Amino acid sequence: MPEEFYVPEPSIIGTQAKDNKQARDLDEAEADYAKQETSASIIGSSCKLAFDSYRILLERGVPRELARSVLPVATYSHMFATVNLLNLFRFLTLRCHEHAQYEIRQYAEAMAKLAEEVAPVSVAAWRKERKEVTQ
Repeated sequence: MPEEFYVPEPSIIGTQAKDNKQARDLDEAEADYAKQETSASIIGSSCKLAFDSYRILLERGVPRELARSVLPVATYSHMFATVNLLNLFRFLTLRCHEHAQYEIRQYAEAMAKLAEEVAPVSVAAWRKERKEVTQ
């Protein structure tokens, strides 16, 4: 497993939104960039420590499936999937929305670009429909 994990840029960490348990507030956070920078550093350090612990457990002969239990949720994983355009557009409509979590929005936009290479006419129609709905 590649030892790769996600550490957000300080400028997108923000603070917990007061009116939404699943959202962040970026407006308040801009006032305290140093705090956000420290937070990003803590996330990165914690992930590195977790991978150090993982390697130590493996060296001690602990089975991989148990040793992995110390790894952070920020660990990147690889996956292969198939999807039809209808379900892809349903996913993208939800996850490209401005209120979706920043990270999933980035992922969804990357998926839309990949889909555009395969089905440019369909993706263009989906993008046009999104603009019409938001206006």
